[in-house]
Amino acid sequence: MISLFLLFCAVSTAHAQSGYVAASLSADIVRNGTIDESPTPGTGEALSFSLRAGHAITSKFGVELDFTRPSAIESDETSEIFYPDMSFVFLDAFGLPGSIPSTDTFRYQIHLAQRTTTITAAAWARQEITSKFSLVYLGGVAFARRAQDLTTSSAGIPLALAPFLPSIATHTVDYSAGPMVGVEAPIGMTEHVRLVPGMRLLAVNGGWTLRPAVALGWTF
Repeated sequence: MISLFLLFCAVSTAHAQSGYVAASLSADIVRNGTIDESPTPGTGEALSFSLRAGHAITSKFGVELDFTRPSAIESDETSEIFYPDMSFVFLDAFGLPGSIPSTDTFRYQIHLAQRTTTITAAAWARQEITSKFSLVYLGGVAFARRAQDLTTSSAGIPLALAPFLPSIATHTVDYSAGPMVGVEAPIGMTEHVRLVPGMRLLAVNGGWTLRPAVALGWTF
């Protein structure tokens, strides 16, 4: 009798399981803090694209894996450096050559392009509102890969200093992980197609990424 009961539970659970895949278009709103009230590099907004695959363990709980790749967030900074110009030569009161120092400047430009790709493993809980509308609460861990391209160049630099201040381009990659929480509101369009608006918040790379999105999903 006990064996039949356990077999019945297993069959019921397997029947309740269902999977889904989804593709979403979202916007990454990244905030990394400020320095002297100026945004730090990497702060900004970017469009992103996500692919998701999930599975319902029961009718109310399940797991999901999400891959998101945003566009790069670009920022530019310009610094001015002052240097003396000793080219104005004259004869002083004793008939000796002298000069009057003047000040000139050149601009040092810094361009940064930053892209943070994430893979998120999450668990979710579903609250049924109607037969075609529900709320889904998510929580998990986001694994981030941040790639940065930094380019420095100068303008108005004197020829004498040009060998010492060349243009420089560097490419760096670093990895981090942080928590993710989110909420979604799947809307049934057909038997298998769902429209899924939602929002997720990630804490990676020492900052916050708010990711509102609209996904189109297929359940099976």
